[in-house]
Amino acid sequence: MSTGVIGFCRFSFFGPSDTKLSYDDRAKAFETLYDPVRMETRFLLFEHLLMQAMAHQTNPNFTLHVMSSDVMPDAYKRRLTSLCNDVNAVQLHLCKSEKLGAEIAPMLKDAGERHSKLAQFRIDDDDALSINFIDRLHHWASMLWQEALITMPRGLMLYDEENTPKCQPFFRSLTGAGFAYLTVGKPRRNVFQFSHLASGRRYPAMADPTLTSHIQTFTSSCDTSFRARRKIAQFSAQMSEKKSEKELGVMTREALDLDFPYTTMSDLLDLQATANAPEQLAPIAAQ
Repeated sequence: MSTGVIGFCRFSFFGPSDTKLSYDDRAKAFETLYDPVRMETRFLLFEHLLMQAMAHQTNPNFTLHVMSSDVMPDAYKRRLTSLCNDVNAVQLHLCKSEKLGAEIAPMLKDAGERHSKLAQFRIDDDDALSINFIDRLHHWASMLWQEALITMPRGLMLYDEENTPKCQPFFRSLTGAGFAYLTVGKPRRNVFQFSHLASGRRYPAMADPTLTSHIQTFTSSCDTSFRARRKIAQFSAQMSEKKSEKELGVMTREALDLDFPYTTMSDLLDLQATANAPEQLAPIAAQ
């Protein structure tokens, strides 16, 4: 069976699925989404985390579709186009519709016609994936014979604690970073049509905790920042119950060496500090 792997990333897509904004006041929603400081933060993380991860994949047999909007100010469109053009496997879509599903549908149809099995994955624009992620996804997709979810729950979280950037391991089954959906034959749904944490109640799921598959960032610009403190506290407590601080440090360094060799702990902490300090950013002129 021919197996295809395609990913989807929303980059400031002007539509209800991305922004968590109220669209009662569309002008305010637009202003909030394309706020210069917010955009500079998103570009910073997108360039240094996600695009680096895509460029360094050990298996180049995939396509990542970056979904953005044609209404995005021109300065941002030019910068985003340049970043996406730097990575062969990345395709940028500046969509006219605000309905993400309608924009994704033709891509799924095309991929479904070219492959007998299709693994879709999702990733946020401020996160990263292991350089081994695509290769591991191909491996599990080749082993499965029916519609199923694939989750790689071991990751690193990059966050602030008392205004100090930190990076440590965490574990979250069916996490959204790299959440994957395998179909055999014609795809019935896109990977964004799942409540990923609840999806295991309806679909069989294969979990692979043997690699550190992702880095998830927590910054003030993320669309779910209002949940960040609770999630960080929960993940930290789970790990500290099982491992000492020294052991967590060793795990983090090993994960960076094996799965994120294009960056260092120092680089990540500096990146987090900059992303959470808007006064250090030089906002792009969006005119």
